[in-house]
This record gives sequence, C-alpha cells and structure tokens, in this order.
Amino acid sequence: MPGPLITLPLAALIAALGIRALMLTVRLWSGRPGRLLSQGKWNPRVDSEARRAYDRGGMAFGFMMLFFAVMTGAVGTAGAVPAQHPGYRMALLDIAAIAFLGFMISICLFQSIKYFNRPKVLVPPSLRGEPGELAARRRRGES
Repeated sequence: MPGPLITLPLAALIAALGIRALMLTVRLWSGRPGRLLSQGKWNPRVDSEARRAYDRGGMAFGFMMLFFAVMTGAVGTAGAVPAQHPGYRMALLDIAAIAFLGFMISICLFQSIKYFNRPKVLVPPSLRGEPGELAARRRRGES
C-alpha cells in the first residue's frame, strides 16, 4: 500500500484540479465566464458536445475531484498508521468511505448533466438552455 509521501502530493494535485473546476464554475454562475473548461487542450477526437459538458457540469466535476482527493489522502495515510492505533486507522477509513460515497454521487450527477443537462439546478444559468450530449448528437443525425 503506498504511503503518505506518495498519496498526499497526488491528492493535492487532484484537489487543485477540482478547485480549478469549481472556480471556473463560480465564474460562470456570476456571469463573467473568462476561460472555460472546454477551451483547454483536448484530444481532437473529442467533439464539441462532450467538451461543453465539462462547462455545464463543472460543479459536479469539481466536487468529484475533491472527494477523490480526500479518498486518496485518507487511504494513503491510513496505511501508514502504526498498528498500536487502530482507532485512527478506522477513522481514516471511515473518512475514505464517506468520500467514496460522495465521489460516486458526483459521478452520477456529472453523467446526468453531461448526457441530459439535468438537474438544471446544478447547471449554470447561462448554459441551462443547451441540449445534453445525447440530444445534440440526435440533432446532428448521429447515433
């Protein structure tokens, strides 16, 4: 099991990605978009509908990354706790389990926003009128 010297910096990088996504989402909610998530460097095979999904689902994506960072840090740190302190290890594993639950909920919300643009409450107001990825592909005539 990897120790905290590996997992904590990794968790910090993942958390930075999540915080960046949340900052861009806050900009969208306030009406001053700036640079969007979809404007970064992407694989040319990824179509515009899939890229726009990251703008619509930025909040769910940001929380997904933050939950993943907490889960990674907690599991890595729990592996380094000495055997004399089983209560600390169990507390860290409980934190990891709660973070895993939040991670799974965030994945489901992001996929729902990506494909169907629902729930509208989590989509920034300026992007609520856009179709989801499935509806946009159906309009273009793809399956």
